[in-house]
Amino acid sequence: MSVLHTLQCNFQPTKDYPQHLQNSLTIFAERSKNGISRVIQVGLINRAAEALNDNSSSQQQPSQVIIMNILAVLNQVLTAAEKISNSSKLRVSLGKMTNEGISKEIKRKSKSVLSLLEEQDEEEDDDEDQKQSNSIKESLKLLQLKLKLEKRRRIEIEEKLRICELKQKENDNKKIESQQSKKDKKSEGSTKITQVLKVDSKKELISESHSLKQFELQLSETEIKLVESEERLQIAESEKGEEERKWIQAELGKPDAEDKARISEQRMKDAEEQILRQVEQETEDILGCINGGYKTNEIKNAQWIPMKIDLNDEEKYVDENKSNIDGRKQATKAGTVDALLRLLSTQPLGRISLSHIYAFFIFTNQCFDEIGEMLYNRNPYISIIHLFVHQDFFIINRAAISMFNLLNNDA
Repeated sequence: MSVLHTLQCNFQPTKDYPQHLQNSLTIFAERSKNGISRVIQVGLINRAAEALNDNSSSQQQPSQVIIMNILAVLNQVLTAAEKISNSSKLRVSLGKMTNEGISKEIKRKSKSVLSLLEEQDEEEDDDEDQKQSNSIKESLKLLQLKLKLEKRRRIEIEEKLRICELKQKENDNKKIESQQSKKDKKSEGSTKITQVLKVDSKKELISESHSLKQFELQLSETEIKLVESEERLQIAESEKGEEERKWIQAELGKPDAEDKARISEQRMKDAEEQILRQVEQETEDILGCINGGYKTNEIKNAQWIPMKIDLNDEEKYVDENKSNIDGRKQATKAGTVDALLRLLSTQPLGRISLSHIYAFFIFTNQCFDEIGEMLYNRNPYISIIHLFVHQDFFIINRAAISMFNLLNNDA
């Protein structure tokens, strides 16, 4: 048996299939290291949700057994897998089973599986919030460091400005002393001495004037730098306030985000219910056609001979198929399987016929280890899952059997 029986139960549900699936899932997880991940990739979660919706409306005991076995399988998958993505459809189905289950045991089991999904979501939300909080804290630390550097630079500039003012005062005092000295020498000295002093005084005044102009220029440049430093300081403080405001808004915006998420989930739930109703109606129409077309009369004794001939022909065909293994290997190596998979995954569903999927089914039917490994390396699961929404029931059936053959050979 294989995990693929979950997909087949959507079309031909019986009492024994889910129990066989539960046993097969345990064996498959032990044999294959990445078995659970492969099962999730082929759409087990969505198929399980559809199976729960299809069987929840039935009041028969076999339906209750199927539901309990499906819930047990989901519990085992959720326990073994690290993360389940795209589980909103399953969450809706489990919520419905929790509130409207057929029995208390089904309600309890549904609630247990739903709690596992919620725990995974809560852990993911907590990790995301922690990362965002750490990022904001790092930004605040950087801004605080920039603010300290700007303050230190401002103190240095103010110190330089104070030193410049002291130098200016010293120059003023020297100028006053020089003028006073000139007056004393003028009153005491002769005319020549007075003229010499005047010449010296003029030179000193020119030199002092030049020095004063240079000092004023330096002072002006220092004031400009001080203004620029204050502007950078204001910008840094503004950035710090903006980061704090964003952090506060992030903390206050969590309830709004939760309300939006709740509204979005409700819309998705309504859309999924509508789709499920359409699929259920189409499935009933298909099953009605099948049940009406397969009614036969009792087999008469005269009909046993043609049936025996047909069985002999079928056994002969099986023997011939075994002898054609080498031919299938050569066709696979030549790129036939790659072309079929590309056609099944890229072409619209309306252009895919039964002959296309049947051609691929021949490669998977009674395939040995070497052929199975060649098919597995080409990752055919995505192309096959693409056919599960086809309008033709027989194409869906062949796709499901092909998937079963691949997984059975891999297990």
